Amino acid sequence: MADAPVPPIPHVTGDRVRIQRSSGFSPQEAWGRWSVGQRTEVVVDVRADRHLQLAYQGNLFQAGQRLTVSVDGRVLQTFAYANAGGAAPFGARSRLHLSPGQHVVAFTVNRSSRSPGPVTFAPDDPRDLGAAFTTLRFSADTPRTPANPADLLGDPQTTGLLFTGPGQIFRAVSGEGLRVPVPSGEGLYLEYSVVPARAGHPFHILVDGQPLTRVTVPAGRTLLKGRVPLPSLPDDRPHAVTIVAAAGPPNHAADYLLAQSAVRPEQVSFYVDEIRVSRPPGATRSVGQALALLVAVGTVLLFRRLLG
Repeated sequence: MADAPVPPIPHVTGDRVRIQRSSGFSPQEAWGRWSVGQRTEVVVDVRADRHLQLAYQGNLFQAGQRLTVSVDGRVLQTFAYANAGGAAPFGARSRLHLSPGQHVVAFTVNRSSRSPGPVTFAPDDPRDLGAAFTTLRFSADTPRTPANPADLLGDPQTTGLLFTGPGQIFRAVSGEGLRVPVPSGEGLYLEYSVVPARAGHPFHILVDGQPLTRVTVPAGRTLLKGRVPLPSLPDDRPHAVTIVAAAGPPNHAADYLLAQSAVRPEQVSFYVDEIRVSRPPGATRSVGQALALLVAVGTVLLFRRLLG
């Protein structure tokens, strides 16, 4: 039984948004579509203020190739080919909040098959091939505000992670740093597990662009774990934590941290294992104890008044 063709690329599920036009794609094939040249655009027309989910998947094939995904000029994700031979898969789901009107979703590659230098894939194809897309979909997304997200690296609003391939233990972070959404509230802690690209270089942690703390890496330490209290954050707007560190040089040697992505042409600021937001168990018990005390005091006062 033959595999069913993939849905049209790009396509929309749901209402109040439609594709106005797209450019830079090859004709649709059974597996998907090639991007042609170094920039591919999809213009969507949004009819009402709403949240959407952008889902895309595909493969890169060329040594030194990077794919940048942006919306209205704002970079969402960057993926890089690992120079390990064969196809390097890319993909993500990004949650977008778009106002009414037209918005441009762009996929830009730094190299296509006609870039200067040896052609490393599809030498007999006359087209100027960029990336191979197997999925590109816009769909309605209901707003969500998790009370305590466990792993922020999986959130579609997270930016700064670089493609590192399947089976990766640590994920590389771009030179611009890692940005993760955090919930509002009081008594929350940021927990991190990171590895510096350069020994001894400090990490800077910011909340909504304001410095929170500076973490110095002890000499000889590889994996750095810690927990820092977050300030009280109001619930009337989104919040984000940014972690930045000095970028290391381009990596051209095998490294156990990079697993299948041993060769990286871009600068990496650090590697991240986990970023979490938590509330200490003691805080929950304290709240419960405080409520119990209030109930007890209220009961005593009520009886005293009744016995008057």
